Amino acid sequence: MSKRHLIFNPASDTGRTAKKLDKVKSWCKSNDVLLSITESPGHASTLASNDGYDVVGCMGGDGTIHETINGLMTIDEDKRPLFVALGSGTGNDFLYGLDLKHSWEEGLDLFFSNNSISVDVGDISINNQDKVFFANVVGIGFDAAVGIEKDNIPLPGFAKYLVATIKTIFSKFDSPNFKIVLDNEELNKDVLMFVIGNGPREGGGFMTTPDSKMNDGILEAVFIGGISRFTMFRLLPKVMKGTHINFPGVNLVQSTSFKLTINYPLPIHVDGEIYADGKTDVNTVEVGVNKGSIQLLV
Repeated sequence: MSKRHLIFNPASDTGRTAKKLDKVKSWCKSNDVLLSITESPGHASTLASNDGYDVVGCMGGDGTIHETINGLMTIDEDKRPLFVALGSGTGNDFLYGLDLKHSWEEGLDLFFSNNSISVDVGDISINNQDKVFFANVVGIGFDAAVGIEKDNIPLPGFAKYLVATIKTIFSKFDSPNFKIVLDNEELNKDVLMFVIGNGPREGGGFMTTPDSKMNDGILEAVFIGGISRFTMFRLLPKVMKGTHINFPGVNLVQSTSFKLTINYPLPIHVDGEIYADGKTDVNTVEVGVNKGSIQLLV
């Protein structure tokens, strides 16, 4: 059995990744790498949870990376395979956060690399349910509503997220009260958008948590509240540049854990995947970080 396994998501980047399949098949055959093609949402996680491999990689977008890391995190740390991430998605924010600029073709050679870096992995539990792991970001409220809206917009790349953001400013603008418990502080705030970042960027171009690093054992959160729709339009270009931190109504905190009490029907996304649709109450959200849990080949 091959000790290297590549999980390929043909549906990523609105189906464009499927056009690369023949080249990937040929490379895997020549290099004795097992190729598995995902067939449905969640399949990458199931495939990655199979132990016995030295290296597991995935080719797709941030959602594929999210699923693959969730599968890897079910394997005991001393048996957990090394990870390879080949960006072929809409945003590719995970790779951006690590300043990795290799193409997917160059990334294939990483299956045989001798160099690795440690990467933190976050975890989230909603209403005391089982933990879900995240590689890059969790968004609660407005941020997640954008994630739902983008699926209705037939545009490529960052344009999809930008149009979805503008539409959501007009349609979803609730700011319920949050009780926020950090490592050493407790806050009560009316919150429109609460984003917890392991990495700095989301949506292919929004630098929401601009100072977040993926290997320091700390999560960074930005929460926004008490602003008008007009102010949100003024804020939008600043978020794209990461210069919004000192803007009125914007708060930034860092912590190794977050416990939020909300009691309000808010949507929640985890690495861009919707885990709460905003139709039922979110009572509690607990978020933590697992320092250096993934070894990424570079």
